[in-house]
Amino acid sequence: MKVKQSLLAVIFISVTFLGCSKKDGFLPDLEGNLVGYVYTFDEFRILLNDHSGVIVTALGLNNEYKVATDKEGRFEFVNLPAGTYEIHFEKTGFGTLKQFGIKHLGGQPTVLGMPFNQGSYGSAFFLIELPTTQIANMQIANDSLFCEFSFMKPEPDYLSMNMYFSSEDNFQIESAMLKMGVSVIKKGTLYSAKLNMSNFPFKSGEKVYFRGLTSPNYESGITLFDGRIIGGISYYFDYENNIMVYPSLGNKSAQYFFIFQE
Repeated sequence: MKVKQSLLAVIFISVTFLGCSKKDGFLPDLEGNLVGYVYTFDEFRILLNDHSGVIVTALGLNNEYKVATDKEGRFEFVNLPAGTYEIHFEKTGFGTLKQFGIKHLGGQPTVLGMPFNQGSYGSAFFLIELPTTQIANMQIANDSLFCEFSFMKPEPDYLSMNMYFSSEDNFQIESAMLKMGVSVIKKGTLYSAKLNMSNFPFKSGEKVYFRGLTSPNYESGITLFDGRIIGGISYYFDYENNIMVYPSLGNKSAQYFFIFQE
């Protein structure tokens, strides 16, 4: 009987100790800092001097956490609980960038992409100003595109554009038969570019409708003052709608047309 009582006492003490241990923090939820950088650009993809004021939101299962970038573009979540987060980057007048599935293990700091040794490669988040430039007119003659714009800022030497083509009148860009990225170069009062029409899905003599919108160059990176080359994360894949999202596209132009000649 004494042996049985002693055994029960040991079990009781062990269970009580384990319960107190967890309660007293022997098995704590992990926390740690999460750090990254955001660089801001104007609508012509010119790097700005001040990257402050970008609101970075980390969305977890039950909570959301917000911090703001400093002038250098650095942001840091302090003692962020471990988990998988969806992160949003927002600033008035800029497109909203989103990133999904960011894993934060806690304990040691989680650093998102940026290298800290000189001369190495890395990545940062690029937030680009929403375009204010309006397309005033577009014409296509032979294999050349000619554009006029209405600018709210000093005119740049070139502009990146997305072009959309269709054989349907009054088409929406989402249903375009052909999408093409072009860079138009300033020549006098007009901007122009050569178009590669070899893969156009149209018949000779067919009326082709087209629209355009201004678009930052989403592909290039930047070189920092200390020689580091930083690639830009400036767009994302929307899994819910199964599309790639480019957050800082301009407004679509009016519809124009030309007669396609092979």
